[in-house]
Amino acid sequence: MVNTAELKEAAKIVQEVLTDLEIVETLIKAKHDTPKVSSKAKGVVIKEQDEALARKMQADIEKEERVQVEKDREMAKALAAELNEAYQQSLATELAQKKAASLKKSVVIKTAAKKRQPSKTFLGTQERNKMITFLKGVVGVRKEMFSKMTFEQIKELYNFEMTKLQGNETILSTR
Repeated sequence: MVNTAELKEAAKIVQEVLTDLEIVETLIKAKHDTPKVSSKAKGVVIKEQDEALARKMQADIEKEERVQVEKDREMAKALAAELNEAYQQSLATELAQKKAASLKKSVVIKTAAKKRQPSKTFLGTQERNKMITFLKGVVGVRKEMFSKMTFEQIKELYNFEMTKLQGNETILSTR
């Protein structure tokens, strides 16, 4: 996997290459646009054929330089596009990994919270058993009676007996 910092560094280098190519192209144009001093003015006689050959060779060199500059520019643009695509992919991968980690963390937190909470059916059963034990011990109700009763009915009977018991306690405490 390519590091994001490495991709940024490579993109910076590609931009520098493109800038260098523009500078080279400008220099080539400037080099060939400068006025040439006629060799005849210096007193040297050059044949017309030699001048034509020299101009043709110079034109060929210029053409080769321009072709090379164009090839370099195309290669740099292709490399820049490839680096940009790789950078985008690395960003997408990082984002997906962060989302996956966040999702995993939230799932772990939710499952831990569920494990800490006792089940509601367990609480209801536990509460029912406590009420039945109280009614059997204090009031003297037989166990067979509870098998046909619902939780709500047992709760009503329990609350009734508790209020009766608390009412007796208040009467005893006032005496």
